[in-house]
This record gives sequence, structure tokens and C-alpha cells, in this order.
Amino acid sequence: YKVPDYHSRRTRFSRLNQGAEIRKMVGSTVEWSLPFAMDVYEPAALTLSRLKKFPVTRVKRRSRPQTIRITNTGERMLSGLSVRGKGRGAKDFLVTRPGASELNPGDGTSFRVAFRPRKKGSRKAKMIVSSSAGLKSLPLSGKGK
Repeated sequence: YKVPDYHSRRTRFSRLNQGAEIRKMVGSTVEWSLPFAMDVYEPAALTLSRLKKFPVTRVKRRSRPQTIRITNTGERMLSGLSVRGKGRGAKDFLVTRPGASELNPGDGTSFRVAFRPRKKGSRKAKMIVSSSAGLKSLPLSGKGK
């Protein structure tokens, strides 16, 4: 198991077991010798399903909503799940809240996105999904007529 940050990881492993030893250190990479079996978990991770292209939509009319699926593909709980629009055309996209704010490993939830242009022409924004696993963005685009 290679650990990129010697000082913080050594302290962390020392708390788990005083018998952890450094086998080899090359530059800033440390190779540890652990005298016990240790489960190494992947952090929480999320994946998003893809959006289909929104159809050309009349100004102030709403398109049929699309469902986006969020899945926790990591091995730890995903918490603090929220969704928001960002960008110049963010108000042209209606985004619902996810069905859950926390996801156990392997679980999923969904939310919906619809296009409701306020002006004619191309409208673009980003949808930001934030959680304990970090931020993911999904581009949004549509055309108002």
C-alpha cells in the first residue's frame, strides 16, 4: 500500500496500530508494512445518469421533465446531497430536490430537470451536484422559440 503523504498518514496508521512500519521511502512516497489485516475502503463516490437533449421549447412553456439518477458507487455513506443550477441560463432549468440527502453504498436516488426558457435562442447552464464526495457538474442546454 503506497501512501503519498508521509506525515499525516503515519499519524493516522499509528492510531490504528502501533506496529505499522515503514518498509521503503522514495521521495515523498512511503511504502508501509502493516502487521495486521486492514480493510481499505474506497471513499464515497457518486455517478450521474446522462441527460438527453431538451427539445426546442416555446418561451415560458415547460418541456417534459427528465429524470436524473444519482448512485453511490463508493464504499462509504454519501451525505449532504444537494443539487443546484449555475450559470447565466440557470433560471431556464427547473430542478427538483433529490429524494434523499444521504445514500448508503450501492443506493441511489433521483431528481428531475425540465427546460422552461425565458427568452428565445440557446440557453445554457450547469447543474451542480454536491455531496461529501465532492462536486459533479452536468451541462444543461436547450433552445427557446
